[in-house]
Amino acid sequence: TAGAGTLAVEFGVLSRLTGDPLFEDLAKSSMRAIWERRSPITGLVGAHINISSGAWTHLDSGIGASVDSYYEYLLKGSVLLGLDDFAEMFRQAYHSVEENIRVGPWYVEVNMENGVLVWPIFNALQAFWPGLQTLTASCSGDHKHFSTGKMNSKRQFEEMLTYQTIARKLSEISRQEIGFGVPSANLIHDSYGCENRSDASSHDLSKAIETHGAMFSVWKRHGATPEGYSLSQVEPQHGQRAYALRPELVESTYYLYLATRDPAYLGVGREMLAAIQSRCRAKCGYASLADVDTGKRRDHMESFFLAETLKYLYLLFDAGARGLWREHRVVRHLPYDYVFSTEGHIFPLTNSLSAFGKPG
Repeated sequence: TAGAGTLAVEFGVLSRLTGDPLFEDLAKSSMRAIWERRSPITGLVGAHINISSGAWTHLDSGIGASVDSYYEYLLKGSVLLGLDDFAEMFRQAYHSVEENIRVGPWYVEVNMENGVLVWPIFNALQAFWPGLQTLTASCSGDHKHFSTGKMNSKRQFEEMLTYQTIARKLSEISRQEIGFGVPSANLIHDSYGCENRSDASSHDLSKAIETHGAMFSVWKRHGATPEGYSLSQVEPQHGQRAYALRPELVESTYYLYLATRDPAYLGVGREMLAAIQSRCRAKCGYASLADVDTGKRRDHMESFFLAETLKYLYLLFDAGARGLWREHRVVRHLPYDYVFSTEGHIFPLTNSLSAFGKPG
């Protein structure tokens, strides 16, 4: 799903720079093909699909591995390319996720067809979500509301009671260990510099803060984010104890600092940077960890560590040093606002791009 849904930004920009609509049309058709096959009951999409038959081959639905950037590009595609249908698709998809997948501050994996719990797990790729929620809150004042403003009902989840208890426990741990909470509504509105933000957008930002705090509590306890963390066992998932130098938690920290001005997020960044320096720095680069608890290293460094993890750390501390939380142009010398791709590349948010191909 992520593979089919992570083409729209790059291919859309390519079409608008070359004047050839083919690239964008193909990328949008891929995104819409996934959308048209969402569950009519839950509104969710699965993790894997047969590209020949269009049948779902993996019905698990979450916000992390195999699905993450599909949601990301619905929002970013709508903003960057001016696609109103993507905005509406994101609004509905976001509502479905919050209604069916969120449990306390966490997001689990459920069956896309009926919302029944499949796996109570936090995987490292989910950590982009608080950042996306922050963007959702900031966009809702300028577009048709992406926000739902609703708390999820968990209508079919009797078994979720156990996991809600675990979630509350972990949320309490995160507040105790991290030492910061949810900013006031006034601070949230002041941070956006706009009085007309909806209560729904403030609610989205509050949820982003809560989820980020829960996710960072895992880092605090283990010195890094494992690839998978069992919410039922409250420990790294067997076989997923590695830390791959991923950027998602840093990315969300950056967006939340811009949105709230809470210096605690600079402290979060410092802690993550210190852990990376002390645990991962090697002679010829930075090594990923085979096990977050033992600290055993792997002879491997992913390209996204340079492209994203270090970039978002740099931008976080640059924003903190320069007081840029009111500006979207964090890279100060660019003459335009911009959107980050899922790989951390900068795309200009210009009228010429968003208006391309529209009548009049």
